[in-house]
Amino acid sequence: MKTQINKTLFIIVIALQSYFPQAFISENKGTVTIGNENLERVISTVPENFGTIEIKNIISKQSYKIHSDEFMLDIVFAGFGPGLGQKQNGENPSHITPKDLTYNGYTKSSLDAKTAQLTFNFSYGGYLTSLEIQLIYNVVSGENLISKYLEIKDNSAEINFLDRVSLESMSFDKINLSRGSFGQPVLGDDFFLGIEYPGVENSIGKNKVDLHYVVGKKIEKEPLKTFSSVLGVSSSPGTLEKTFYDYVDKIKIRGTRPFLLYNSWYDFRNPAIAESKESIMNTQNVLDRIETFKEFMVKRHGLNLDAFVLDDGWDNYKSIWEIDTNHLPQRFTPFLNPLKEMKTSLGIWASPFCGYSNRDTRVNWGQQNGYEKVGDFLCFSGTKYKKQFEKKMVEYVSNYNLGYFKWDGFLLACNEPNHGHLPGVYSRTDLIETYMHMMKSVAKVNPNIFINVTVGSWLSPWWLQYADCIWMQGEDYAYAEDVPSMNPRDKSITYRDAVLWQNFQRDSLLFPMSSLMTHGIIKGRLNFLGGKNEALASFTNEVMMYVGRGVTMWELYVSPDLLTENEWNAIAQSIKWAKANFPVITKTKMILGNPLKREAYGYAHSTKEKIILLLRNPFVESKEIEIKLDESLGEIDKKAELATYTIYPYLSYDADKLNFGEKLKLTLQPYEIKVIELVPIHNKIKGVELGNRYSISGDSLVIYNDTKEQKVVIKNEVKPNQQEKLLTGEFFFELGKENLQSTIAFLFEPEVKLKQEVKPNFKMIINGADITPTVEQENGKWFWVYTALPGNQNKISYQIESTKNVKGKLEFYLFRDVKLQIKDIKKLSKNNDDQLPPRPFSEGIKKVVNKILSYNIK
Repeated sequence: MKTQINKTLFIIVIALQSYFPQAFISENKGTVTIGNENLERVISTVPENFGTIEIKNIISKQSYKIHSDEFMLDIVFAGFGPGLGQKQNGENPSHITPKDLTYNGYTKSSLDAKTAQLTFNFSYGGYLTSLEIQLIYNVVSGENLISKYLEIKDNSAEINFLDRVSLESMSFDKINLSRGSFGQPVLGDDFFLGIEYPGVENSIGKNKVDLHYVVGKKIEKEPLKTFSSVLGVSSSPGTLEKTFYDYVDKIKIRGTRPFLLYNSWYDFRNPAIAESKESIMNTQNVLDRIETFKEFMVKRHGLNLDAFVLDDGWDNYKSIWEIDTNHLPQRFTPFLNPLKEMKTSLGIWASPFCGYSNRDTRVNWGQQNGYEKVGDFLCFSGTKYKKQFEKKMVEYVSNYNLGYFKWDGFLLACNEPNHGHLPGVYSRTDLIETYMHMMKSVAKVNPNIFINVTVGSWLSPWWLQYADCIWMQGEDYAYAEDVPSMNPRDKSITYRDAVLWQNFQRDSLLFPMSSLMTHGIIKGRLNFLGGKNEALASFTNEVMMYVGRGVTMWELYVSPDLLTENEWNAIAQSIKWAKANFPVITKTKMILGNPLKREAYGYAHSTKEKIILLLRNPFVESKEIEIKLDESLGEIDKKAELATYTIYPYLSYDADKLNFGEKLKLTLQPYEIKVIELVPIHNKIKGVELGNRYSISGDSLVIYNDTKEQKVVIKNEVKPNQQEKLLTGEFFFELGKENLQSTIAFLFEPEVKLKQEVKPNFKMIINGADITPTVEQENGKWFWVYTALPGNQNKISYQIESTKNVKGKLEFYLFRDVKLQIKDIKKLSKNNDDQLPPRPFSEGIKKVVNKILSYNIK
């Protein structure tokens, strides 16, 4: 009976092992294999040929025969005689691979029920040298990657120096290798390689790849542990990027979370640089802002800030990050209870290299008091400065329960020899490790702290093992010169997306949009950005672009008391929409064209449940686009039939029965920002027919008829005439009754960029009345000139006056609001509980742009 029970248990165990695959290590003659149900790495243990000889991707059923050195150590040997493998005294460093060492076998172990560990042991003995090296692999059942690292120690005189380490050096028979810039992974067809370190450097040759980084440390008796390399596999080339991003999600120190904050930079500053009493960072002004957020955001819209952030302005310039008690006499204490009532943490800005405004005061004081200076900065790896920086940051987290840091300003290197670190490229290693140490230190006090690292950083996904967000690169804000825009905020959107296009399209960097800082919504007393008379549509468009890109740290660089109720509503509805769709918008890929070439572009967010597309046309000419619904967008349900809805800037039912592999075709109107949702067709809204515009109000569904537009006919045209540096012309047109309001605009693009002294003056005469039009331009490269029209019958005269005759393209446009007719009002068959984005204009409005005239001025 007992024997039968044992047999039964044995069968059950075997069955469970086959049902729940395990990580394993298997041995064959001359090889050891480590792997799991998804991948295997076959390693030759023959000493003269030690290294990986095959990678098996079980998921894609692909196998790669390779030659690998497995690791290489660049060691600078001290002492007497030539270094290992060298012929002459003074030849350094030695390039050491396993073949140069004594192989001492391997051991197998289990770290836990799911993790198998394989350790190879090597040694080398020489003059004043006794090296022990362990090469350690880990694999976890169910995962699709294998990691490895080295532990190196010297049991002798500790006089040798590890210059750099290579953790992967592979040669393939034939392979397609790509990406691999500084701090990035290397991609094969269905696998990725990387070192989990922001300073990883990759060398890619024909069928060859080497992954290494600078170490710059002595080898001592205490083992030096390297960062880990990772080998991950995917099911196909089309899913490789998604596989890599899934891996990044797992290594993020605090995962991906929505984080809403206010930042004070464009609201108030240090008294030394403030522009008015209202813009001084002092106790009363800060308390007033907290109260304003409590009223407008919490009470009226039910949203809580995650952090209230004091940017540059809180510290005493003549100190190392001490609070300036001249304008904050009680330090941060008065803010804590009011913020606690809002369920909001205090956050602060600090700059490792000492900031921007009045940096010279900070740095000079620091140097005079014994802190390490390099150029115009303090050295973040300087022994004294980094100790004091860490002390103050940890102190503030402890004393004020800080929930957020914005660390702004990271030096690329420091070449000073007396700061307690090595100069040259080794200082970069020390700077990176100092940053890592600082992030770990504050997280020990508050494990949930949000850390945002800005200027000086770079887009390596391995920063996210320590930080929550990394700066996108570029400027805080700027204006795109190459793309004519009719308002400043629109120009700034194009600039920001151009930087992102360079990151993700031109340079093909792999970094999750969800962990990117792109700078937030700016409208403060120190920078209105969109102008003091900005239209609601302009502001709302940027808010929608901001959250729609897929960033998840939402920054409000605003003066809360200056926002209108409609602007608050735009912010609140956008944030609520983003939170409602958080699992989708965190899966992002930038798609389509280059904003700086006036091409349509966008961002795709894709899961099996829903696809969201944020699309933008940055120019005044409409764009026809096609988007193929396949794995290139991300995860997608290959079996689902999809219905397509526009949810911004209006609601419409656009297409149905779209299937995997088919193309979504649509037109983007001039300057249009559009958000489209694709959902399984069984989730479509009942009562809305294909092609209908509609709106939802409570339990009512309003259906609109598309209005037939009257063609704009130009009459009495006087073509442009240029004499004595004055260009003139005129024309007449009449609009139909469906027209609610309209703007006449012309775009002048000179053949060459005009210098300040040549920039023209513009004048319009509408129905005999002189008008001073609005002019938007950028560095003399183009000029938008526009004004609202008083009615539907209009005689337009125009003048362009300059210090010399101008040449270029002159085009006239009508921007019109056309009223839509209500076709039907229905009761919703069920309550619509979907959170919708805000509306930049009224539901019953159609935006129409007509190009009416075009000239080449010679």
